[in-house]
Amino acid sequence: MLGERDPIDVLRQTENDLSRLIEETNDLVMRKRPFEGKWTPIEILGHLVDHEIATACRIRTTRFDKEAWLSSYDQETWVAKQKYNDKDPKQLIQRFKLLRNMNIEQYESLSPEELSRPHQRMGGGEVTLSYLLNRHASHDLIHLDQLDRYIKANRA
Repeated sequence: MLGERDPIDVLRQTENDLSRLIEETNDLVMRKRPFEGKWTPIEILGHLVDHEIATACRIRTTRFDKEAWLSSYDQETWVAKQKYNDKDPKQLIQRFKLLRNMNIEQYESLSPEELSRPHQRMGGGEVTLSYLLNRHASHDLIHLDQLDRYIKANRA
């Protein structure tokens, strides 16, 4: 989904896009489950906060640990157990912005050597910080599209 777009630019734009969505969307639409078994728009915001936390750890582990293993997390459980649908979306956006800015700062301070140094991912396969950066920006685009579709479905 990233195409030729600069991943840092995409990461910067996401917080503006999310803030706009929150401002333009009423609370009932944000808390409604548009499709059986799928997250609500607020739960998607919560997932994006969780993803920033996990990514912060992955960046630092890959960057600073000599022999790092990057772990995964159960995103469904994290969202469900934190009861994001009961949270204030404006507070979630503030958390997201703080974490996002910390992660962008880390990405921007990486040397070319750090960007290309591989580490092992739990479950197999090598990844680099360059890969994580591009995947991070693509993840944003996927969930921004999902938010747009879910909000439209909830308004229908």
